[in-house]
Amino acid sequence: MTLSIWRLAHFALALITSVFLILASLTGAILAVDAIKQKNTPYKVDNFEKIKLAKVLAVVKKNL
Repeated sequence: MTLSIWRLAHFALALITSVFLILASLTGAILAVDAIKQKNTPYKVDNFEKIKLAKVLAVVKKNL
């Protein structure tokens, strides 16, 4: 009987630990995606539809 109690206690602790680790990894992944999104937003062009390719190429050739 004592062996069964220790076996169940060990199983319960392993189950709780695995749930905690899975929850921690999911939370870390969500926070990583959020940090990546925050870093990429400043590179957005405002009037992308109105910018002409010829104008962009002229500026690039001038600066290079």
